[in-house]
Amino acid sequence: MSGRHRVLVVEDEKATAEDLCEIVRALDGDPIVFDNAADACTELDRTPICFAVLDLQIKVSPDSIRGTVAAGTGIVREVRRRYPDYVGGCHSVPIIVVSGHAKEAEPAVQVMKDGADDVLQKPLEEVLVTTRLREALERVGRLRHSQCTPPTRLATAPTLVISIPGERTKTRTRVNIGAGTATLTNANLRLLLRLMIAKVKRTRVHKVDLGYESDQGFKQATVLRDALVPALGEGVNILVNEHGGEYWLRDDVTIGECAFDTLLKLGDHGIKELALALRGALAGKP
Repeated sequence: MSGRHRVLVVEDEKATAEDLCEIVRALDGDPIVFDNAADACTELDRTPICFAVLDLQIKVSPDSIRGTVAAGTGIVREVRRRYPDYVGGCHSVPIIVVSGHAKEAEPAVQVMKDGADDVLQKPLEEVLVTTRLREALERVGRLRHSQCTPPTRLATAPTLVISIPGERTKTRTRVNIGAGTATLTNANLRLLLRLMIAKVKRTRVHKVDLGYESDQGFKQATVLRDALVPALGEGVNILVNEHGGEYWLRDDVTIGECAFDTLLKLGDHGIKELALALRGALAGKP
């Protein structure tokens, strides 16, 4: 891929994704294709890109039932957070959004505010998409991939610190992630604590170890993702998973202060055991 553009394509309609990939290849690009925001964000942490073509309505995670506009705007923000630079008044890494919702004023305006460079309406016209992509690259002087290096750079994403201050609202426990806050049920808190322990120990959580069959879905992970939206914002996901059933926290997540004394007094045996295990892991105990 060294001599061609690296292009992030996020689209959950297979036929449309294939059409976009053909357009990208015609522009001397190698598409990196995903159908959901979670996997796309994970790839953004691994691989520098030259530009992005994103559907506005996409799935939050691989196991999501349907796409949402919030997930689409979320991935736009994630790309722009990593690539904030301007060249000649334009973003150095262009983002083109394709959507059946582009005629609706509010989503179109919002996605432009979040950092998109252009919004195109479905059904897509190949010539129009190709022209708009070419124009976006020409504006920043990067029509050829050789012009993308070294100007293309992967901006370092800020670390997200998870802390549990111990405050309770009725039966829910407050959790801080970065500057945001969410309140979790005991079930969600137990799963988050497992993931935090795995983060410290550099391991992963497998759904089989939580009582699920290998061929079953893991609904609790989706429930936890939804519960963390107030802290992270729509479309931003810190849980990473593989189809084999392993789950872990993103690389840019770190573990902060936890009110262990409060967690031990909640009266939930599972939370007590997990709090003790997390405290031991943070202290370097086996």
